Amino acid sequence: MTLIKVSSLLPDFPTKLFFFCEEELESEGEMPVVLSHIVYEQMKEKQPEFVAKVEEHGLKFIIVTGDDDQSSSIGGRGWKSTYMTDDKKVANERFNLINLTPLIN
Repeated sequence: MTLIKVSSLLPDFPTKLFFFCEEELESEGEMPVVLSHIVYEQMKEKQPEFVAKVEEHGLKFIIVTGDDDQSSSIGGRGWKSTYMTDDKKVANERFNLINLTPLIN
C-alpha cells in the first residue's frame, strides 16, 4: 500500500481536501487517508530510538526536480510548473514561503 502525504509541504493545514481520479485504476484504486499524529505515535512505539534522533536533530526533506515536467518520473512535475514561473529567483522566493531551503540553482 502506498501512502502519500499531500499536504506535507504546505505551511498551514488545508480546511478541505478534494480527491479526483480522471481514470479509474484497474486494481488497487483506493487511497487511504492517513492521520500524521497516528503514524507518529506508531513510529514512536515501534522505533523509539529513531524517533528520538529525529526529534533531537531534525529531518531534512529534499526534493530533486528538473526544469520541466516529466511524466516518467514519480514526482512528475518540474520546478517551473510547481512554482508557476520560468524565473528561478521567483521560484526560490515562493519556495521560501513554505520554510524550506531552496535547491534551484
